[in-house]
Amino acid sequence: MIIPHFHLHVFGRNKNNAIKLTHSNDKNKNPDCHLGINFVVHSENFEQVYKSIEYFKRLGANHIKITPMWRKENFAEYHAPMKERVLEQIGGGRKIFEDENFKVYDT
Repeated sequence: MIIPHFHLHVFGRNKNNAIKLTHSNDKNKNPDCHLGINFVVHSENFEQVYKSIEYFKRLGANHIKITPMWRKENFAEYHAPMKERVLEQIGGGRKIFEDENFKVYDT
């Protein structure tokens, strides 16, 4: 997965927190606590959708929501060149990684 340089520190810290949350053996952990990921698709990351689904499932997330980046103007035109490729990756991710503990949502 490609992560912009300026986000590496924050991503690493958040990743470590997510691992602690999802792999906690603490008997006091709330069983209703779920980790959800929002993946916002844009022109620089649309090829990483499938890999991100795989990555966050392996990290221990309960679900991932794939959503297009909002643009006030030219929304459809901006996303048109990416749309089919993104939908293919979402479908493949669902087929391979979805189970009773992990779901893939899209908007």
